[in-house]
Amino acid sequence: MKRLSVFAIALLLSAANGCSSTRTAEAPVPARLSVTAMPKIDQQKILDHVKVLSSDEYQGRAPGTKGEELSVNYIEG
Repeated sequence: MKRLSVFAIALLLSAANGCSSTRTAEAPVPARLSVTAMPKIDQQKILDHVKVLSSDEYQGRAPGTKGEELSVNYIEG
């Protein structure tokens, strides 16, 4: 009788463990982008933007300053 009780408890624990395990959905693997689908990067445009944002006019762009407001407006534009 004792063997049956131990077996029943083991069976119940095993079943409970199997029911409680959850499988998470795996994220889909993104399709590879072809080189032709990527936009061309214009190095000169990037350099021009960096020069504008790093100029003295933007006063260091610290939070809460006129420089921050100017840089946010520039980036939004």
